[in-house]
Amino acid sequence: VEDGEVRFASLDDAPTAERTKINWIFEFREGAEFFGVRATGNTRFIAASRPPEFDLHAGELDAVIDQVGDGTHGALLAGYHNLTPENVEAGYDRTLRHARDVLRRLRSEREFPVHVEYAVTHDDELRRSVTETILPEANVVGLDPHELGLLREDLNLAAEPTDESDGAVGALEETSLEDESPERSIVAHYRTLVALRDRLGVDCVRMHAMHYHLAVMDDYLPPEAVEHGLEFAAVNAATKAATGHIDGPEALETGLEYEPSTAGKRAVESLADAVDATAEDGVLATPSVVACPNRVVDDPAGTVGIGDIVSAASFALEVGATVEDAR
Repeated sequence: VEDGEVRFASLDDAPTAERTKINWIFEFREGAEFFGVRATGNTRFIAASRPPEFDLHAGELDAVIDQVGDGTHGALLAGYHNLTPENVEAGYDRTLRHARDVLRRLRSEREFPVHVEYAVTHDDELRRSVTETILPEANVVGLDPHELGLLREDLNLAAEPTDESDGAVGALEETSLEDESPERSIVAHYRTLVALRDRLGVDCVRMHAMHYHLAVMDDYLPPEAVEHGLEFAAVNAATKAATGHIDGPEALETGLEYEPSTAGKRAVESLADAVDATAEDGVLATPSVVACPNRVVDDPAGTVGIGDIVSAASFALEVGATVEDAR
């Protein structure tokens, strides 16, 4: 910000950021114990440092955020789960209301899609505040099955099946999100995503699971655009899992070496049957639901951050589609 005006700089001209965050990752096999807690499945525990940059401060950009939005085609927002009582003197609600105001001012000059990546926090008050204040501002909400389960419980979605879940796929009370079979879990995830999208009033909710990616939407984009985004995300996920990092477009060739998950294809076909649609080569694309198999790496070099990469990759292609439509 110079004399009240925003000046955009290329990433090459930006100052090199020092490492501000460290994750300590502990992985466990089913049956292993940690601090007296037994793992019910293969899982991991992540202990993370928390730099002060996580406090949602916009600095000088706060007052001129509308100028940033005037040159923006899409925004992917995340990190709201990092707030802590010790670092937010104003309290969660006040801090997140200000964050909502910043987001609204960001879009005051022009409309563009906003993706909010939902992330786990075990602070009930923070989850409530993020869910009530931030998520309804999004066009797209991204999450994984565990995060979907938290939102379902927090919003008591099981008590209110929607029209979609009353019919071909049953009522939410009968839905288990913990089923290990992809063919059964995908139907449960679909029902809950439909109810969640209705409750939040957003255009699209997108979920990334081990064997498949799934999106429910309401006139958000043509289903082909969402399908291309999910398929691109699967290539990114495989690349990240196989190599541990993605350092350029050419690296994505690695992801193409991994075939779409057979279990994922069967799961998508199961969902297609449940919603009375047809899956072509393991891909389902209708105006209200899109699903495609993931590309799974059996022995990954790295897994932390794959969900963020999946959401960013799919949203980038979706934003590209909206820009093309505008032209």
